[in-house]
Amino acid sequence: MNNLKQIEKEAISARSAVRNLNEEAVSSALLTAAARTTEKQKIILESNEADYRSAKGRLDEGTLDRLRLDSTRIEALAKQLEEMASIPPLDRNGQSWELSNGLRVTERRIPIGVVGANFEARPNVALDIAAQLLKSLNAVVLRTGSAALGTVTTLVDDILRPSLEEVGIPPGAVGLIRSHDREGARLLVSLPNLIPLVILRGSGQSTSLLARAAAENGVRALAHAEGGGVLYLHESADSSMAIRLIEQSLDRLGVCNRLNLLIVDTGAAKLVPEITSCLTHLGVDIRITEQAEALGISGNPLDKKIGHEWANDPDRIATVTLHVVSD
Repeated sequence: MNNLKQIEKEAISARSAVRNLNEEAVSSALLTAAARTTEKQKIILESNEADYRSAKGRLDEGTLDRLRLDSTRIEALAKQLEEMASIPPLDRNGQSWELSNGLRVTERRIPIGVVGANFEARPNVALDIAAQLLKSLNAVVLRTGSAALGTVTTLVDDILRPSLEEVGIPPGAVGLIRSHDREGARLLVSLPNLIPLVILRGSGQSTSLLARAAAENGVRALAHAEGGGVLYLHESADSSMAIRLIEQSLDRLGVCNRLNLLIVDTGAAKLVPEITSCLTHLGVDIRITEQAEALGISGNPLDKKIGHEWANDPDRIATVTLHVVSD
């Protein structure tokens, strides 16, 4: 079966499953998936280890970190599914008003139907996006890069689909493009009648190209590719909270929401020694701006623009920019 026919088949199965989605069944399926994620941890890790071994030497350290799963990360995935299941149903009714002719108008939020999702070497995104879309009563067709396809296949076939089937939802509500080549991503954004919206997550260039292709095909796209995290420390900042935020925002260096730019108010200069000590302990290269250097903060001079995103710099991924402001 060629790529196009396979994607069309997945999308049609997903579309036919939408009518079976309801709040109670989806929440139950997500709880079941959470339990299965814990129970099936061994086979998830085996699939992920195979993906990791295959990718090692081909991908940079940041991408490999995004790809890698361990027991802690799998438990976090299970907890995330539980939390998603516990979210109250979305209020489907919006504003309501009456027209001058007496006609009553009410806004109503309705599911889209089938949503596509393209992402690269982050297998956890498969559960993340699928859970959110199912919770909003949409079906999904997933497409991941070749590096994570083995792990994502396990998450779909051994976690999500059996959990859906167990509560009476057709397993096809979660589709998966099982092709290793990039053509699958291009085709995903080419079927407006079957997949009217596609979520795009990945590197800047590939995401931009896919967003452009989606627009040309009449498919709407929610695209996100850039943007490292920024942390501002005010003079009233609590030092222990600041350290905790820094540590937790640097546990994965290759993701777009890791700490990228740390901005310290001059009034919070007293926190700097503890902060730089924390960053050094984490093995992070501290790049300081002229303003930080003028305050006597030690570190290597920043040789990039202040907003340079280190997560996209494979040679210098373990880096944070430290800047000082006066207000």
